[in-house]
Amino acid sequence: MTFTIHFVTVCYQAEALIERTMRSVCEQTYPHIAYWIVDGVSTDGTLAIAARLQKAYPKRQIHVCSEPDRGLYDAMNKGLQKVATADFVCFLNAGDTLPDRDTVARVAAQLAPRHTLPKIVYGDTLLTDADGRILGPRTHRPPLKLNARSFRRGMLVCHQAIWIDPRICEFYDWQHYPTSADFDWVIKALKKAQPAEIFNSGMPLAHYLVGGYSAQHEARSWKERYRIMVRHYGLLSTWSAHVYIILRRLYRKLRRNHA
Repeated sequence: MTFTIHFVTVCYQAEALIERTMRSVCEQTYPHIAYWIVDGVSTDGTLAIAARLQKAYPKRQIHVCSEPDRGLYDAMNKGLQKVATADFVCFLNAGDTLPDRDTVARVAAQLAPRHTLPKIVYGDTLLTDADGRILGPRTHRPPLKLNARSFRRGMLVCHQAIWIDPRICEFYDWQHYPTSADFDWVIKALKKAQPAEIFNSGMPLAHYLVGGYSAQHEARSWKERYRIMVRHYGLLSTWSAHVYIILRRLYRKLRRNHA
């Protein structure tokens, strides 16, 4: 069974990062891919690089739009409006990449025997530095079986490593969660999918550049994620989950100090 997947990269002043992200998508061996660059009116070389790569990959459906936005998640909502006809959408930030040229093709091979497509495909994430060197996996690892309640213990799957059917996607609630709307967005999508509609690829689906938007606003992001968890899971469940999260962080800190 074939599928279409649309990748979206929102960016602003990303000339140092955009090329490696675009190439990782454009060089995929799987044919049924479209790619959207949603730019916030960059004044550096971002748009020139995007235009050059459009010409370099004429057989790849690359679309570039540049217009003012009200922040990261507002721009991601603009991207969602462009991918309604796709079977899956995946957001890659500037600096993030797909692990290999055959990443999408390998998932397609896994899904080929199915009679219906899942609503969600997810996988692991490897961290990279600014030079693209792999630092290792994230602290949070994807569970064997993923559902909405999995996120009680943190964002076990980052949004770069999850493909979602746009028909079950809501817009990012950037007005309430300006630094962590992706956390809320993934939970909402998981709530709309049945267990059989959530597929674990069992492989890394993204290389994630450390130091992203949420990391740059860590304190605010933590507060927002707490509010998101209370909203979806209730106060008592959120408190108990945070006791576990805090103890886990302290344990890891102690291990690092004694290593």
